[in-house]
Amino acid sequence: LKRNRISEVVVCGLALDFCVGNTALDAVRLGFKVTVIEETTKGVNHRVAIDDLQIEIEWGSIRKLQEIYPQ
Repeated sequence: LKRNRISEVVVCGLALDFCVGNTALDAVRLGFKVTVIEETTKGVNHRVAIDDLQIEIEWGSIRKLQEIYPQ
């Protein structure tokens, strides 16, 4: 991605508390700006998944789509 000058990733899909969440966190660690489309993802244990990502969201590392494009 970096070789192609991609600096931001948008993540959605299943499951938020596994694949999606880990992808988002890995992307942050690698220096990408990350947006999670919460409405298009669901966790196996959705509440735990959202709580885990909330720390990164509060730090500003991960954004939710509605924060960028409010309804």
